[in-house]
Amino acid sequence: MSTLNTTTSTTRPTLGAGDVGKSYFETNSNKILVWDGAAWNEWNRDASIYPYVNNNFSGSFDGSADWIDCNAITDYHGASQMSLSFWWKPTNSGQGPSIGYRLAAGSDWGISGNNVILRSASGTDGILTYTPPNDTLWHHYLLTFNAGTAVLYIDGVSESLSGTLTYTTLHSQTADFEIGRLSTLSSANGLFDEVALWTAALDSSNVSEIYQGDPNFDLSTDAGDYDQSSNLTHWWRLGDHASDTSSGGGAVADGNTIGNVENAANPGTNDGSGTGATYSSTVK
Repeated sequence: MSTLNTTTSTTRPTLGAGDVGKSYFETNSNKILVWDGAAWNEWNRDASIYPYVNNNFSGSFDGSADWIDCNAITDYHGASQMSLSFWWKPTNSGQGPSIGYRLAAGSDWGISGNNVILRSASGTDGILTYTPPNDTLWHHYLLTFNAGTAVLYIDGVSESLSGTLTYTTLHSQTADFEIGRLSTLSSANGLFDEVALWTAALDSSNVSEIYQGDPNFDLSTDAGDYDQSSNLTHWWRLGDHASDTSSGGGAVADGNTIGNVENAANPGTNDGSGTGATYSSTVK
């Protein structure tokens, strides 16, 4: 009787083009892994088959003056639906991320610490609070907005949001989407990975599929209960897209200052330009 090699999500072996067909059982996720020469193909416990991508880098932000400016994104000006997904690992226990799209107080949307912010006018309406996980582990965040209804999922589970949301569309002012801060007063201290946007409010089945797939899930291809690849407009892989660069145009490497991170969902559009943030080889 043959024995299947074992690994975990953090100790997967580094394989190459000559290792096609090598297979492992991932003990912490109950997945079967099969190497196709370039990436892992994975079967999870519900028997779904996923198209996967390599994930070797994330973006590191120091909580001070680090961010990635992804320019203005007209797809979401005045939009009635939106989904924002990313993986986040805080430096300090219980710290939430900072990411979003802000012109000024009252014209912003995104996440700032323990606040979900979805405002189209000044005032406190549209500031919803939640409780981030009280640890420094990787967690998957996915925020959906649908004509005035917001849902925040963390690790595939919807969170309790406190506050009042009265706006049925996102603000339509021209401002830049930024990874690592929502404003100069709200900067991220931790690691981001696989930041993505859709012009649709993903349902719980889609959210669960993305979370179960981990950061290696190929968001550009429908698989299992994920059926929204056609509405994916932006996907910043933070070091794992072929056109991502270090500052000055050099190759991506651990510790290098981020130069450009390309939108993998539509290469050549809304590329992100780094300011201070660095690449990290720490991934989930």
